[in-house]
Parts: sequence; C-alpha cells; structure tokens
Amino acid sequence: MKKRRTVRKSHENKSMCIAIFTIRMAILTMLVAIFITYAIYTERTSKEAGEPEILNVMSTANLMWARHVPIIESM
Repeated sequence: MKKRRTVRKSHENKSMCIAIFTIRMAILTMLVAIFITYAIYTERTSKEAGEPEILNVMSTANLMWARHVPIIESM
C-alpha cells in the first residue's frame, strides 16, 4: 500500500501569502499617511501661532517634544 502524502499545493499557499502581504502594505501605507497628515497639520498650526516652520516631516516628533520643554523648565 502506498502512503498518502499530505503535501499542500503551492498555489493554495501563494494566494494566502499575497493576501497577507497586501494587508500589511495597506496598514503600513495608512500609518505613513496619518503621520504625514499630522505633520502638515502641526506645520499649519505652528504657522498660525507664529512659530518657525517645520522644514522636515521627520522633525515633527522633535517639535512635539520641544513644545513641552519650556513648560517643564518653568516649573
């Protein structure tokens, strides 16, 4: 008697792999879009407040921290 092999066909796995990859890329894209939107929002609000412009999108986190520093130092 032949032994039954339980080997999955490659095409069954491939579609699942593509689906997971697509979902991961969609989530990553959403996070980047949210970060950029927040950076633009903070840049606009800082212009209205008379603060210097953000030159780089990545400096948003530094700006957020810098806004809290004077409050901490004044205590």
